[in-house]
Amino acid sequence: MRKLSLMLLLSFLAINVNAQQAKNHWYIGLDAFKGIPSYVLPNKFVLKNTFIIEPLVRMDVQDSRKSVVFGAGYAKGTTKVISEQIPFQNFRGFYIKASYEVKNLNRPMHIGIGPIISLSDFNGNYRFKGPVFGDYEGSVHEKRIAFGAEGNFSYDVRVSKKIALRLLLRGSVATHPSSNMYIQYFPGIGYNKGIDNILVSGGFATQLYYRIN
Repeated sequence: MRKLSLMLLLSFLAINVNAQQAKNHWYIGLDAFKGIPSYVLPNKFVLKNTFIIEPLVRMDVQDSRKSVVFGAGYAKGTTKVISEQIPFQNFRGFYIKASYEVKNLNRPMHIGIGPIISLSDFNGNYRFKGPVFGDYEGSVHEKRIAFGAEGNFSYDVRVSKKIALRLLLRGSVATHPSSNMYIQYFPGIGYNKGIDNILVSGGFATQLYYRIN
């Protein structure tokens, strides 16, 4: 009877340990660093006086080997000079993104990929010099939606038991309807290196996470 009770107790402890190991961990995160260079180095950075904030929710599953991340963001600012005819471009946009990540078992590194959707507003002025009758000036204003995918590679630096700093390299490819203006920066996707209605972008991000369970 004692042996049976001991076996049942050990089995219960083993099941409880496994359950604790398999328990999903939830994190809340924030990326509020993307716009900082635009204020610190407004004349050298591609963006000028740009506010970007991106709250995140992350869930680790299967003994923390895999993660699902959901994010939403808001960006508002100005890009640098596009050309002599278009001296600036303002933008404002909302975006959502998700990522499915796989963790390296030996190091705190993740590789992930997922969809991204951005709904943004762009406006700017243009000016064509007129040697005889004066300059021709006007404005352009467009609303655009873009959707595509983003891949990322990240490394987590643990600050404390519940706080981690994530360093992330990302790259994205997206499409949007044809535009009458060249879109230099698309919120959520980044600085545009694409042609016409294809957006290709990449960059570096710093995120701060707090484990809530």
